[in-house]
Amino acid sequence: MLNGDLAKAKWGQFVPLADVPDIIWRMTRKADEANHFADMDEKNPAVMQGKSLLELCQNPANVDIAVWNKYYEAAEAVDATKSPDKRGALPFRIWQAYDLMVAALKAGNIEEFIMVGGTVSHYLGDACQPLHVSYLHHGHPDKKNEAKVHSVYETNMLDGRMKELFDGVNQKFSGAPQQYHTYQGGKAAAQAVIALMGQVIRNILAPEEIISVFNEPSTTSRIDNMWKKLGDRTIDCVAAGTVNLALFWESAWAEGKGDQNIPAAKLGTIPPDTLMNLYNDKTNFTSYKLKDPAYAAAL
Repeated sequence: MLNGDLAKAKWGQFVPLADVPDIIWRMTRKADEANHFADMDEKNPAVMQGKSLLELCQNPANVDIAVWNKYYEAAEAVDATKSPDKRGALPFRIWQAYDLMVAALKAGNIEEFIMVGGTVSHYLGDACQPLHVSYLHHGHPDKKNEAKVHSVYETNMLDGRMKELFDGVNQKFSGAPQQYHTYQGGKAAAQAVIALMGQVIRNILAPEEIISVFNEPSTTSRIDNMWKKLGDRTIDCVAAGTVNLALFWESAWAEGKGDQNIPAAKLGTIPPDTLMNLYNDKTNFTSYKLKDPAYAAAL
């Protein structure tokens, strides 16, 4: 999701960290593209006993790059339209970020912690959007008239309903605080985001319903109709993603012993140029494709 003004940001200007993956890295890190999604619900009888990635990952042993590559290789063998460069890898981007943030805190590097934590917020946001975690991301593959559903739902609808979205999410947290438990380790962070994906598409808002409402004839505008019928559950999706994001940061801070390793004097404002230099350096929070052996080695 891109704010219109941010999408016009000129090269050399500071970009809010959560928008860096779309605005900066989309142009400078082509290997990063498939880290924004994972087709968690796709099934093929000829692939892994007909199980989806979401089903396979109920077994923690399958939250593993080697297993995912085998899954995609089998899918590509029976579907010539699939490319090894398009193997969705979102949970492993989360794993990678978590480990980097913990390491940064242990090294006393608050700038690196903030840069990685800010940019990974984008991917964590993607994970709570039903069309980012489904093979139906641009509608049914055989229906070209549905190709714009992703941009209409995530960009056009939400850009026009931003106040309602924010107010709705804030309202979700206006009551007594709930109890949540932090976790440890990058793999646990990946498992948490996979659980979020399942929660979103199974229990809150199915991708098929978004497409169905997108296709509906309506006496009002398409976007008004979509918000009327999907808005409340879209708010629920973002609220679930907000909890996941907060737990991710809290867990990394606790495991990296931020309270001990980061002096209070370093908890002030970080100059934008410092963060720009970090996110423009491709050796920081390096982007990989799932098929790259270096990806597994980085976890």
